[in-house]
Amino acid sequence: MLFSYVDSTRGSWRLEWTAGDLSPQIDLPEECPKAEGPWRRLVTADGASLVDARLCHLLAGKTVEDVLRFRLADGAVRLARLQAKPELNPESREVVRIIGSCDWIDAGHNDIALGITNQDRLSGLYNAGGFEQILRTMLNERANDAVPFTVFSLSLDCYSEVSLNFGKSIADLVLLEAARRLREAIGRDATVARLHTDQFAVILPDRCLNKARALAHSCIMALAPPFSVGEALLHVEPVMGASRFPQHGDAPRMLIRHAGLAQDHARQNRQPFAVFERDMERRVQHNLALLGDLRRALSAEGELNLVYQPVLGCEDRRVTHVEALLRWQHPHLGPIPPGDFVPILEQSSLIQPLTDWVLDRALDEIGPLWRSERIGVCINVSPQNLVGRDFVGTVREALARHNLPTDALGVELTETQLMAQDSLGPITETLRELTNAGIKVWLDDFGTGSSTLVRLQQLPATGLKIDRGFTQNLAENRRNRDLVRISVDIARLLGLEIIAEGVETKSDYDAVSVLGCDAGQGYFIARPMPVDKLVDFVRESAPEARGSDTRAPALAPAATGRAPLRSPQPRLN
Repeated sequence: MLFSYVDSTRGSWRLEWTAGDLSPQIDLPEECPKAEGPWRRLVTADGASLVDARLCHLLAGKTVEDVLRFRLADGAVRLARLQAKPELNPESREVVRIIGSCDWIDAGHNDIALGITNQDRLSGLYNAGGFEQILRTMLNERANDAVPFTVFSLSLDCYSEVSLNFGKSIADLVLLEAARRLREAIGRDATVARLHTDQFAVILPDRCLNKARALAHSCIMALAPPFSVGEALLHVEPVMGASRFPQHGDAPRMLIRHAGLAQDHARQNRQPFAVFERDMERRVQHNLALLGDLRRALSAEGELNLVYQPVLGCEDRRVTHVEALLRWQHPHLGPIPPGDFVPILEQSSLIQPLTDWVLDRALDEIGPLWRSERIGVCINVSPQNLVGRDFVGTVREALARHNLPTDALGVELTETQLMAQDSLGPITETLRELTNAGIKVWLDDFGTGSSTLVRLQQLPATGLKIDRGFTQNLAENRRNRDLVRISVDIARLLGLEIIAEGVETKSDYDAVSVLGCDAGQGYFIARPMPVDKLVDFVRESAPEARGSDTRAPALAPAATGRAPLRSPQPRLN
């Protein structure tokens, strides 16, 4: 079928003429106006966004060639080859007409579509299959002399958020603009592909590593200007990784995988770019082994345990609640620091059952303390816990199983984890359900992420926990004092409670009290301890138990001159 569209009124397109027809074999609804273009209306459901994307290319003055999938009257799917090009007004250079053809591809000649099917149907770049094919060809050409070249992996990490907030069509337009910028940034020598969603890949044939670094810089700078999303401006933070032939691999998927590992390394270290190193792969293998051991430990007896760190009120100097902290005693490696296994855990499916284990164990061990002293427990959760399942239902069932009210429990999420999510919508809804049920929600490590007042206001949180990096050496560090004061002001403005973490000296505790924090937490108050020692600590630290003993484990502001609970001790990992 040949067709021609003309811009009859500015921005309004009508079908000018057709020759031939695709519709006899297609289940064409009678109410479908032919003037709207049967080739567009009759593609399969997954082809609608493709047609929209190709129309964007045409309106930008570009020629289009692609394969469309049509649903036939008998339910079968048949391929048709679309070719179209725009005609421009010679003076204004605006597109005034689109002409093209849409023809069946015979079953015996589907190889015609091979070159086209190696293209990403949205961006017009190579897709994953096409990229691997080019990479394989280059490897074959350089197999004998092993002339180096570079493979890049690049992620925008924005598609899901834009799609959720503005719709898939807007997200696709952002990807189209990103693809355009990348094409311009890499020049003629390199090849760019879209592997999936907002994941791109680039091949640079040049052997020079410095040129590879320069290309990475060019790509990152090309994506730095904001993208127009409706009436808003979207800033993306691309992350790139690179692998080199032959030192990092001699097979397409190996080079792509190693570039991806370098990209992950850059993301984890908050860097825009990294080059693959063998240690990265060894680290991945180590992490996989550790994850397997952790899965086994979950069903073993005695390897996993909880310790509890008290939080002390600044006014009444009572323990308000405790934070549950996970500890792992590996049978062969000994104690594994949380910093070594928690990040691995949060990126795996094991996060769900392990969080359930922590929840059940914490309620079981702190339940008696709640009944006698009204001291509750907070557990740390990951954003992954809050989406994809009924977390609130799981919490309610656990509380009911231990015969505890909702205010006996709190949850903590780090600010950095929360703000790194593509979309806060589902997480916010779960947090709102928790707070509505009476469960406290704390934003941990406050000050280390990228929260704005608007985003904080939208989060249904109970309180903030100031990161330990801002609460130490307050007597000597005026900048930290100002940051704590500002954090307190923000909390008061939003109606939130505020806890100072990392309180390790008497002067720090005195300072956070004077600056207006509601409570403090840190080694000066108490180190994390097992539940049996916690019970003794709570009883000894109660004001009525201390009487006039100034050595008690709770402090007044500096003016009272009270002595600390214990000497400051080195931090433990």
